[in-house]
Amino acid sequence: MHDIRPEGGTAMSDQPSSGFRASPDELRQTGGAAAETASGIPGELKALVEASHQSVAGMPGLRCATALGNCTGAWNTLLTDLHTTMSRQGQGLVDAANGYGSTDRQISTAFGPDTRTAGTGPTAAQQQNFVLHFG
Repeated sequence: MHDIRPEGGTAMSDQPSSGFRASPDELRQTGGAAAETASGIPGELKALVEASHQSVAGMPGLRCATALGNCTGAWNTLLTDLHTTMSRQGQGLVDAANGYGSTDRQISTAFGPDTRTAGTGPTAAQQQNFVLHFG
């Protein structure tokens, strides 16, 4: 988990967080779901546009045909923009998750595994070593 804080915030602050926690796996799943949802928009949009064009063609000269054509054009623009935005933001979440995971691996490599014996206290060898070195 990673604490995400507003600019200037610190993870060690005694103040309550106004940020949120991010899990790389959850970010990756959410980004994948957004991208998958976005990928379905073009097919649905194509079906909508085709049905609308058929309807408009069946109503030549009627004002409602013109209105339907204009409405379809507006929906086409909005749904195309939605597809682009969801795809980009979904990929952004996946990229963020991969960045967090990469950082975690780099930190683990740099500092090694956690070898603390928290909860169990020092081992007998550690106690003896301390006495030998520090009296």
